[in-house]
Amino acid sequence: MYNGVVTEREYLAKIGVVLPKIGEPIDRNTYAPVHVFGTGIAGHSIVHPDGKRESTVTDSRTHENLVLTIGLKEDDLKTALPDIVFKTEEHISTYFEPFKMDSPLRGIGPADVHNRVPKNYPLIQERRQTADGRQQQKDGDIVAVGNGILAVADDGRTVIFGMAPWQFASDKQSEKRTFRRSAFVLARLLGNMNVDLRTPLVERFRGPVGKDEKRWLTGLYLDEPEEWDDPYRFFRW
Repeated sequence: MYNGVVTEREYLAKIGVVLPKIGEPIDRNTYAPVHVFGTGIAGHSIVHPDGKRESTVTDSRTHENLVLTIGLKEDDLKTALPDIVFKTEEHISTYFEPFKMDSPLRGIGPADVHNRVPKNYPLIQERRQTADGRQQQKDGDIVAVGNGILAVADDGRTVIFGMAPWQFASDKQSEKRTFRRSAFVLARLLGNMNVDLRTPLVERFRGPVGKDEKRWLTGLYLDEPEEWDDPYRFFRW
């Protein structure tokens, strides 16, 4: 939804994710392969380590792979993660303690998943329910964070994030902050999974700025900065 970008692959390319080409071989000896799944595409992945389009969440959840799902809807969750229980409710804000350095969620705080555009999400539940509505023993393989907008499964190899940045419009003042914070969470999760994220910043230090060039608008921001973004706007010193 932001600045004309409508697909998940375009968004990931915009933030510097190195997307594999179809059929391109990769080096599996450096890091664990990462599979990224997005909204409405439970049957195939956005980013598959071998550059293939056909890959399901179920097939990807192995001891050799890392899996990240972003903004899956109810039907997607039922198909992609049939063993995970969720409840559809409104998500606005939540609270959780800081994560340890070995957590795939390290670096993420409650403010980052604060939703200023309240709506219903399929929130992950840690406890399963029996037919009569009673809760069973807690499933230790599924850890829901906050109210379930974030969750970790498979001993940390699978991460579920309910809010996708592309679900919010960066050009609307009411959605801008939610877009930015959810974009941060996604970048943080990808970084924690050792996904290669590149920026043109370093290369630009060795080249002068051209006439009428606005290089600061690309490579540093996902949406165009506005006057209200200036942190010193109201300071008179």
